[in-house]
Amino acid sequence: MSRVPGGRRVMAGLLASSLLMALAVLPASPFHSRVSASGETSDCSASQGGATSGSDFYTCLLRVEFPAQPGLTCGEGCFLEIPAGSVFTTTVTVFASDNLTQITTDTCAAVVPITLTLWENGGGFAPLLPGESVTETAVGGEATFHFAVANPGSYYLEATVSDETCGNTFNSGFSDTFSVTEGVVVTCPPTEPCTTDPIVSTGGTTVTITGAAGATITAAFIPIADAQFTACKGQAPHDPDNVLSFDSDTGSKTLTVVVNGKPPITVCWNTPTASFKQRDGKMSKFDSINGVFYGLLPNCKGKHPTGPCILSVKSPKGSTTTTVKVLAPDGDPKSQY
Repeated sequence: MSRVPGGRRVMAGLLASSLLMALAVLPASPFHSRVSASGETSDCSASQGGATSGSDFYTCLLRVEFPAQPGLTCGEGCFLEIPAGSVFTTTVTVFASDNLTQITTDTCAAVVPITLTLWENGGGFAPLLPGESVTETAVGGEATFHFAVANPGSYYLEATVSDETCGNTFNSGFSDTFSVTEGVVVTCPPTEPCTTDPIVSTGGTTVTITGAAGATITAAFIPIADAQFTACKGQAPHDPDNVLSFDSDTGSKTLTVVVNGKPPITVCWNTPTASFKQRDGKMSKFDSINGVFYGLLPNCKGKHPTGPCILSVKSPKGSTTTTVKVLAPDGDPKSQY
């Protein structure tokens, strides 16, 4: 049973008590997407019939699944935590008024535009990335959304369809509450190194980080507008809207970054810790506004490089992506690819 956000329980009185026991979605919200009426009507009855003109009134129900990401699972009743800035997926399904039958063949209700909106737990609108809300058209009664949340906090999702659509009422659907964290947080065992699960930016860049034994690794993609990042002259980033922020409290770390695009790939590096040698052989410059040394990373040299530097850049023939491995020393750097 999805949680009923505060201030919305009053709407529940509009539903019969027997229906409330069966519903996995929540009552309608005052927020609605604005889409034009389709000119068709739908009864959203369990028969999944097409356009009808019967006198019986039914309510179409929207059900929102938990946000998900490859490699991340959340069981029944758990409190999901997802990394800020990483892309996640959720589905919204149109159900008949019996809350059991998915509307798959109805010529209107099965293909409606569905809008997904993010709300802070406890009240307040929050933007989804890349925009304030996301609208997708259902196919066979199901719409799939890909989104990210910029800032840590506690949130829930609301799915809506305009009341003008299909000449019927669509009951809003709500996800359970989930938490957005600063990103992945992994503590390696004291005797061996470990690697984080992948995190994915809104631009499709994927990264995993391998840290030393006993290290605590944190990582998140941050929108460029919020990153306080100093750009590198001469770089045309493949993922211009996102910056990777990461840290490890023990020893060096290796970043494995998969970028959408072919070489050449450059890495713009920002660090508050110490100056470093750039790609052109000169020492990095200092930006007094952001308080960082910045510059394009060079390739690693020698058998035991100390970094920061690029260990390798590989893009197999026929591939549309490039894998970049970066060696990073201690510190709290940010980088763009």
